[in-house]
Amino acid sequence: MLNPSLVQLENLNYLDLSSNTFSETSLPSFLGSLRNLRYLNLSRSFDSVENIHWLSNLSSLQYLDMSYVDLENASSNWFHAVTMIPSLLELHLRYCNLYPNFPSISYSNLTSLKVLDLSYTGLNSTLPEWFYNLTSLEKLDIHYNSFRGTISEAIGNLVNLTNLDISSNDFEGEIPETFGNLCNLQALDLSSNYHLKGEIYFLANLSSCTGSKLTSVSLDGNQFSGPLPDQLGSFKNLEYLSFMSNSFSGPIPSSLGDLSSLKVLNGFFNKLNGSLPESFGHLSKLRILRLAFNALEGIISEAHFSSLTSLEELEVHSLVFKLKPDWIPPFQLQVANLQACKLGPQFPEWLQTQKNISRIDIFNAGISDTVVPTWFWNMSTQFSYLNLSHNQIHGQVPDLLLRDDP
Repeated sequence: MLNPSLVQLENLNYLDLSSNTFSETSLPSFLGSLRNLRYLNLSRSFDSVENIHWLSNLSSLQYLDMSYVDLENASSNWFHAVTMIPSLLELHLRYCNLYPNFPSISYSNLTSLKVLDLSYTGLNSTLPEWFYNLTSLEKLDIHYNSFRGTISEAIGNLVNLTNLDISSNDFEGEIPETFGNLCNLQALDLSSNYHLKGEIYFLANLSSCTGSKLTSVSLDGNQFSGPLPDQLGSFKNLEYLSFMSNSFSGPIPSSLGDLSSLKVLNGFFNKLNGSLPESFGHLSKLRILRLAFNALEGIISEAHFSSLTSLEELEVHSLVFKLKPDWIPPFQLQVANLQACKLGPQFPEWLQTQKNISRIDIFNAGISDTVVPTWFWNMSTQFSYLNLSHNQIHGQVPDLLLRDDP
């Protein structure tokens, strides 16, 4: 148990009790007497609490973390207590099992708040209007809740945001163009809302920001449509771009080859068509390229891979590989998912240069060699997945694949 004598430390300004196992069934209210506290971390220290009204006495508090503390029984007073601390800069309530709805108020005192984490809290409501007045916010994380409704154009007021995660909610409608006001964004996650739709004009607007700082954009699992904006190529700091499971259509902008910092490009399960731009060969930092399950077509040549020295995963479908027989790739793949790509008629010799590869899928690749080369079977001990089906490969499976050795 926490000893009440703790209140004798009148000048205490930093208190971290996280990841303990206290036997009290509720937070001791005498903590409210520590009026000089600026930092209070109670995360993972209590199972369930009923009353936290004493928090409003901590008028100097700047940092509060109660993540993984069950606040369901405090649902009638948690919000009032917290919003009575105007000095608060960071509030972390991850996995707190909050009451489904925010109290119906039009104003919050949290005008100085810079970090707000309400992820995994069970909240089920529209975003209250006072959210859009937290103009000092730099990081907002409300992912994995059941927030619903449309996103207000007032989101453009939050001009200091650097990290915004509203993924895995029930938001719907289009993203307002005022998102283009958020010029300080570094990480944006809108994924898995399922009913967000329309074209992504806001990214085109963000591209006009001087010296854009965007490093990560995730749009997965929504109903976004239309073409990918050509302005994507202007995000020179972008390292992660994922837009899988949407309805994007049209050709891939060649400007994506200008993303000199890009490490991950994940765009499978869309309606993209046309060919893969040769400019992709400039992406020297690219590690993962996933564009399978689209309507892409056309030829892949050495130029598409010219500078891809970092490539580890390649997943494309239905493209025609026209490579010189003696071509040596600049990369070392771990995954090659090339379903329905035309690699044949000869077995692709370049695979023998891949010393780290563990997953190969060359289903329906137009290979009609009389036999799989011995060098390929000698690589088989490194494979965790291999699919050679729907080709016209002849010959015998070597003995090394039929052994019962462990």
